[in-house]
Amino acid sequence: IELVCLAYFLEDEGFGQEMADRIRSGTDLHCDMGMRIAEADRHDSPLGDWTTWTYDIFASCVAGAHGPVWKKTAKEYRTLAKAANFGFPGGLGAGTLIDFAHTSYGVVLTTERAYQLRSLYRENNPAIVRYFEWVGELASDGDFTMIQKHSGRYRGGVSFCNGCNTTFQGMAADGIKEASWLVRKEFYNKDSALFGSRTWLLLHDELLLEVPAYRLHTAAMRASA
Repeated sequence: IELVCLAYFLEDEGFGQEMADRIRSGTDLHCDMGMRIAEADRHDSPLGDWTTWTYDIFASCVAGAHGPVWKKTAKEYRTLAKAANFGFPGGLGAGTLIDFAHTSYGVVLTTERAYQLRSLYRENNPAIVRYFEWVGELASDGDFTMIQKHSGRYRGGVSFCNGCNTTFQGMAADGIKEASWLVRKEFYNKDSALFGSRTWLLLHDELLLEVPAYRLHTAAMRASA
């Protein structure tokens, strides 16, 4: 959900629509970035020369359509891509990406590899460069206050990395909170299929509900509406 929010923000604020276009086309952003990393490694990659290979073939390798060896290698590239896709938008540099990749994904990066990923990520997402410049200007005189898009929530004491993160992670957080509130209101509406239900767990971007068994289907349809 964070990358969808990031893509929306980049497009809506005029930084660029490349990421949003990929999402709208059904492209898996991690497969897309993974393929681009594999292309950069084409002379050393066990997957061979990827310059003539397509996104669809890479994605099918991840799904296991070409055997276990191809699946294993493609998934390793996709995991590497996840570290880049989730790390760099928040303002991480090459050095901090090394710690993030190891802590979050168990991926060990050299400094050279981290800088390579940074360059590839920026080449693949030119809008993010303009976005960083914008946040950098906001933070040029020190910490600043960010007004969250749509919710209007104020966040003070924002630094460069906080600012890079809060536009999309904050949007995702505000969105799930609003969704939770809208769903919860219907628990007390006797005319709603969700009447008498309750929230069991809110996990990241998922709401898990307990609902009356005889209204399971209608409650699920209403919650997802």
